Amino acid sequence: MQVRLRGLSILESYRGQMKKDTISLEMDLDELDRMLIRELEVDARQSTRDLGRKLDVSATTISNRLRRMSDKGIIAFAAVTDPGTMGFHVQVFIGLTVGPGKSAEVTQHLIPCRSIQWLTASTGRYDMVAYALFRSFKEMLDWMTNDLGTMGAVINADEMIVLRRVRSLYGHSNAECQGPGEVTGPCLDELDLNLIGELELNPRESIGVLAKKIGASPWVTSRKLKMLQAEKITQIVSIIDPRARGVLVRTLTLVRTHLDAIVPVTQTLAANPRIVYVGVIAGPYNIIVAAYFRNVDEMSHFLSHELGGLPGVTGYETMVMIGSQYHDYHLKL
Repeated sequence: MQVRLRGLSILESYRGQMKKDTISLEMDLDELDRMLIRELEVDARQSTRDLGRKLDVSATTISNRLRRMSDKGIIAFAAVTDPGTMGFHVQVFIGLTVGPGKSAEVTQHLIPCRSIQWLTASTGRYDMVAYALFRSFKEMLDWMTNDLGTMGAVINADEMIVLRRVRSLYGHSNAECQGPGEVTGPCLDELDLNLIGELELNPRESIGVLAKKIGASPWVTSRKLKMLQAEKITQIVSIIDPRARGVLVRTLTLVRTHLDAIVPVTQTLAANPRIVYVGVIAGPYNIIVAAYFRNVDEMSHFLSHELGGLPGVTGYETMVMIGSQYHDYHLKL
């Protein structure tokens, strides 16, 4: 089996500060904070009053805890909408090799781009990895040639088109990437789109306020919100700083398998609690996996004994995500 794991020397030099930050952040949380986080992961739209009843404290205490954790960047909320439903039929990971000292320049150029949803620095095969959405392959080609291709700081870009999402941290799973014109879910009307827009601005806004903003009754607004969530079109999610869970290492792993092993391997990986994303991709590798680990030893054990031991896996290459990470949870329509 071919196994490639690069960049650990860089990770080790970065590890000390990461561990210090993680321990400090964990110490900022008491048991009530952790129970509150767990409740919000189940349902991010629970009111402070309902949360207070469940946790046997006042709504004011809940509000103060949420404000403190939000100010510290421990917790945030987002309305995450399934891209295929909104017409983004091409989803692609882009591995970037950039010139020495050019990462900041590339980052500043890419973040404003409408197509870029996610961007991180990494060790290993690529200096940076981006996740982008396009309405068509033509749109992707135009962007690659007319925008990314004009950047002298980018030495090389490898596109890994997502054929199927098997697991996503925010519930949009088991989704085929559709072609233009293919129906991916219920037809959304203007009220649905307006509601999604308001949820993106304030995911925890009350039904009464949302109803006034979109010009509908509370009953209609509640019914539409339930539909959006039941159909997994839009999920209201709690975004927790991984360090609050003791996560020290975040990785992206490219996996090569026998063709008849793609489905069972992705199913096994999707059931692993450390893994937050599994996608089937086109290219020399078959699968891309994003995972969180508490330390390098836990990562190494997973790669050697769990991933490496799966029947049908013939090789993998792991990149460690380092530095600040950009993630835009809103679709730029």
